[in-house]
Amino acid sequence: MFGSIGGPEIFLILVLALIVLGPRRLPELGRALGRAVAEFRRATAEFREGVERELDLDPMRQAGREIVRARREIAELARAPARALSRELAKEAQTGQGADLAAGSIAPPMPPAETVAKNPPAEDAPACEAPPSGLDPEPSLPLE
Repeated sequence: MFGSIGGPEIFLILVLALIVLGPRRLPELGRALGRAVAEFRRATAEFREGVERELDLDPMRQAGREIVRARREIAELARAPARALSRELAKEAQTGQGADLAAGSIAPPMPPAETVAKNPPAEDAPACEAPPSGLDPEPSLPLE
């Protein structure tokens, strides 16, 4: 409460006050000090309420609560399809319907690799000559 002042220091201050002020004025000083502390606490509470009123924190707190609630709802909506799918899969696994449905939807197998390899390869296409470009391969002007 008093920072670095401990019990022995406070006791020393009280003894000095008793010696300096005397036993008659010490209770009056204690009451005055108590009133001052109470008034200080009342003033700080009033100041805090005034600041909160000016800042109007209640709508901000309400908006924060609404954001948290909306975030939870969105997360729940995101999880709902996965839960429904896992329930359906578990239900199909218990009844055995999933295997029957899956068997009908599989395409027939590909032919074995041996039959594919027996097909003859395609013939090579004849090579084409480059079309004439109309340019003379020899330069017409001598280069020096």
